[in-house]
Amino acid sequence: MSTRPSYIIALILSLALLAGCTSSEKPGVGQEEQNPTIAASIFPVYDLVRNVAGDDATVVLILQPGSSPHTFDPTPSALKKLEGTDIFFSIGLGLDGWVSNLTSTSPGAREVSLERGVELRASEEEDEGPHDSHYWLSPANAAIMVQTIADELSREDPANAADYAARAAAYNKSLMQKVKEWQAELADLPTKEIVTFHDAFFYFADEFGLTIV
Repeated sequence: MSTRPSYIIALILSLALLAGCTSSEKPGVGQEEQNPTIAASIFPVYDLVRNVAGDDATVVLILQPGSSPHTFDPTPSALKKLEGTDIFFSIGLGLDGWVSNLTSTSPGAREVSLERGVELRASEEEDEGPHDSHYWLSPANAAIMVQTIADELSREDPANAADYAARAAAYNKSLMQKVKEWQAELADLPTKEIVTFHDAFFYFADEFGLTIV
């Protein structure tokens, strides 16, 4: 039996999670004179952060979409983006290990790895380390990441803590609604086997009862 329909739906749902649930703002767009200034290592992190931050913080993306975090070599322009950064959100687990070096060059910046509190699975790749670093592709983990982001932004900017909390709650409510919709779509599939183009979708597959072949 063909796995193509399953592959297409899984790809669409994964891209939807990567793109977020509510924001369509382009990377790097923000209120330049707002504080605090927040950096995000990769786009999935950036998208979660900007949805929680709203207009109360400037959010900058360091690694542009389409670039690999595994081979990223920080450029002068990337270093310039970090000027005045208060928090640098990262994935950790070796995926974006260059964040620590960048943070050390930006006085006052502190790195926050979003792996805290999420449920990790064993890595399927020998060269990746003990844990799969693509944990944001689990909606349950993404919701935990959103809460961590809200907590850290509130710690940095207590005056806007209520707004950060409200946006985080709204985002997670929207995400959980999407999960219900995706579950309904997947329930009608004739097979739960999917084909992926990258060994990054195991968290997604686990959460929705899919098998990667």
